[in-house]
Amino acid sequence: MKVLAVMDTKRLSSFPDVPTLKEATGLDWTFVNWFGLVLPKGVPADIRAKLIEACAKAHARPEVQDALKARGITPVWETPEEFKEFAMNFSKMATELLTDLGLAKQ
Repeated sequence: MKVLAVMDTKRLSSFPDVPTLKEATGLDWTFVNWFGLVLPKGVPADIRAKLIEACAKAHARPEVQDALKARGITPVWETPEEFKEFAMNFSKMATELLTDLGLAKQ
């Protein structure tokens, strides 16, 4: 199998010679895989803050970064507010795409 392009805004460190979709075709379109940690509503603010701090520290550890990169994952840490904005934008874009393709109803 030959990788023709990646659908991210920049080339992946795991495939440095593979262009982005925009570089390869001129299409300014991205679609990335992502992971998030979600808590239920009502978690006390002090516990929420401790969990965010512990997760940020764990994510920054070299062995975690290396393990993610070894699997072709670009490690990104975002604040809860940044992640919420990303997830909302992703949901909107995915809904539009799936609707345009006839795979989802409006």
